[in-house]
Amino acid sequence: MAFPNLFKYIITGDPGVGKTSLLLQYTQKRFCEDHTSTFAVDLGVRLGAGEVELHIWDTAWQESCNSLVRSYYRKAVAALLVSDITQRDSFTHLGSWLEEAKDKGSSALMVL
Repeated sequence: MAFPNLFKYIITGDPGVGKTSLLLQYTQKRFCEDHTSTFAVDLGVRLGAGEVELHIWDTAWQESCNSLVRSYYRKAVAALLVSDITQRDSFTHLGSWLEEAKDKGSSALMVL
């Protein structure tokens, strides 16, 4: 079944800050205490009310995947920047993630 209102979101931030945990909680309503780090990208889908489908891309952004970054931002309507309050560096790096979102995303990309 195709949904006429498909929205693509990106979750990004430093490794190990909880991006996958957020994705699993939102799309599957579950929490996994011990999961391995995402390699490259993971996709979660959530069906909204009516005819809405959300594609939520959980990114890892290893150097080996750098050439794919622009394709993940293509047609994305929002990027969620994530940090971990127990990792101060992950907060200070948000500026870099914001710059990447502005650089790779469309001018209409909403950054949260």
